[in-house]
Amino acid sequence: MALTYRWNFDPLEVTYSSASLDNVVSIVHWQFYGETEGTSSLGESGSFYASNIGTVNTEPVASADFVAYASLTAAVVEGWVTASLGDDRVAEISASVSRSIETQLNPISGTNVARPW
Repeated sequence: MALTYRWNFDPLEVTYSSASLDNVVSIVHWQFYGETEGTSSLGESGSFYASNIGTVNTEPVASADFVAYASLTAAVVEGWVTASLGDDRVAEISASVSRSIETQLNPISGTNVARPW
C-alpha cells in the first residue's frame, strides 16, 4: 500500500501588530492527510484516506526570525509546525493516519446492510 501524505495549513491566525512587526502568525491550524488508491478486503475499490488535525502556537517570534506574511510558503509553515510538534509526535500522527487507512482497507467489523431473512 503506497500512501501519499500531505500537510495543509488553514487558517493562519495573526497578530496584526507586535513589536513593530505586522501580521505575525500566532497560531497555525494544521491538517495532516494520508491517501491511497486500492481495493479493500471486502472488494470495495477507490480512494482511502484519513487525517489528523491540530494547532500550533508560534508566538513569541524574535525579530531576527520573522518571516513577512507575504513571503510565507507552505514549506516555511511546515517547518514551524513539525519543529513545534517534534519528530516523535509527527511520527505518531503519520502512524495514526496510516493505521486508519489500513483499517479501512482491512476492516475487522462493520454493519451488514442486507438482512439474512
